[in-house]
Amino acid sequence: MLQQTLQLKAGDETGSAYLAAPTNGGPAVLVLHAWWGLTPVFKRVCDRLAEAGFVALAPDLYASERRARSTRPF
Repeated sequence: MLQQTLQLKAGDETGSAYLAAPTNGGPAVLVLHAWWGLTPVFKRVCDRLAEAGFVALAPDLYASERRARSTRPF
């Protein structure tokens, strides 16, 4: 199984994403994290999807340092 963090570039903007994929490829799934960012929980979701035969990509939507913060309970 392939597991890696990718560095992505679009124009002048850069970002990262976590990729997990079975050795022989498979159908793709886009995994979107919650407001607290791309944490190990969402990386494990990608890993489980890859174990099930899917290529899973989770972009870091907040570029790590820009994640939302809240002190309010759910």
